[in-house]
Amino acid sequence: MEVAYTTTLEDFVAYNLYLYRKAQLVRKPFIVVLSGLFAFVGILGLIAAKNWAWRAYAVVALLFAFYPLIHPYWLAHQIRALVKKRGVEGLLGPTRLILTEESLMEITEAGKTERWWHNMSGIEEVGDRTFISITGLSAVILPKHGFEREEDYQRARDFALSRFKDRDTQFTVS
Repeated sequence: MEVAYTTTLEDFVAYNLYLYRKAQLVRKPFIVVLSGLFAFVGILGLIAAKNWAWRAYAVVALLFAFYPLIHPYWLAHQIRALVKKRGVEGLLGPTRLILTEESLMEITEAGKTERWWHNMSGIEEVGDRTFISITGLSAVILPKHGFEREEDYQRARDFALSRFKDRDTQFTVS
């Protein structure tokens, strides 16, 4: 099967944020507790503080409490800035994907890469994108909006899913 699509900067950002969220699963309880502590200290400080210096510390504590909410937006901004600075030749733009029973071949402006299904680490469908994990940190990104026809996206996604169906590997639909 052969399909063509276009990957955008926002698809690349979405994949990197997905990796970040996945890594955060381990630290999330700690971050939630820490944010709660900062919020408690900040509110208590604003109520009990008698001078401007202690109130300033309380405001800083409240800002730290909101950090987990702000961080993903800051991270997305940093990813976009890095892409503009370094470039991502072959990661963004038009892509041809050739899917066979044995392998996945990706053809971009940077060249041609072929990967064997049995060496890939998993597949995950996140919203309107499917990430076929080549390694723990790299993937083929299939963005539904990048295909001219939605049927092509569904065929490619379903074919890739079928390659992992009988394997003991990572698979999530969210």
